[in-house]
This record gives sequence, C-alpha cells and structure tokens, in this order.
Amino acid sequence: MNKQEKKAVKKWLKKKPRYLKVPVLHDRYSIAFCYGDAEKIKKILWNFHYPKNTEVDALINGNRGLTFYAGLCHPVIAMPVKPDPKNIDHLETIVHECVHAVERLFQQINHPIGDEIYAQSVGATFRQILEGLKKLS
Repeated sequence: MNKQEKKAVKKWLKKKPRYLKVPVLHDRYSIAFCYGDAEKIKKILWNFHYPKNTEVDALINGNRGLTFYAGLCHPVIAMPVKPDPKNIDHLETIVHECVHAVERLFQQINHPIGDEIYAQSVGATFRQILEGLKKLS
C-alpha cells in the first residue's frame, strides 16, 4: 500500500459513521438506528463494542431490516437503504425492528414484555427514529 492509500484508509477509519442513538426509558438505555451497506453497518456495530467478527454481509443482504444484539451491547437496528417516511414498507420494517430491539433491551433488564411500558417504548422508539431520519440525510 502506497503513502496515499494509507492516508485514505486512515481518513476513512477516522470518519465517524452516522447513526441515531435513540434513548429508551428516560435515557437510561438506548437503541441505535442506521442504514447503509455492510461496511458502514460494521463500523457502527464496532462503535457499540460488537465483536469484530459480527457477520453483517450475509445478514443484511436480502433483508429489509435487521436488529443486531450481542451480550450487553446496545441493540442496533440496520436497514440496507435509507428509509423513506412515505414508503409503507419502510415504515413497517422500522416498526418491526423496533419491536425486536425493545424486546431485547427489556430482556436485558428483566422487565416483562407486553405491558404498557413496553408498548410505549416501542412507539417512542419508532417516533424518534422517524424524527431523526432528517438528521441522517
């Protein structure tokens, strides 16, 4: 690798990936939301201390969305394309993944799934993702 290529790689590694960090339960916990190709999603997972060998390519390809979770890491909702708030399929995917992410978070803190706090958390997570999409443009 020549000097220019090394510089480009160094710059790419320093570039902070863009994602939304959605607070849940009065900011005590959070869920991340992102979209992009497998490389971008890997960088975001690494930011949240996911193992470097987390499989992304095969999982994100062919799926409309996916929720990653491992151990005590923040759940990360990922989509391969930028969601369009006017596209019902994109909205359905976001809601679907919000359910998985909140469910995982509630499992981590041993809170019952299916009660009013759970339902409110899913709704609030969805709303905050929709509001935050403008920031990710």
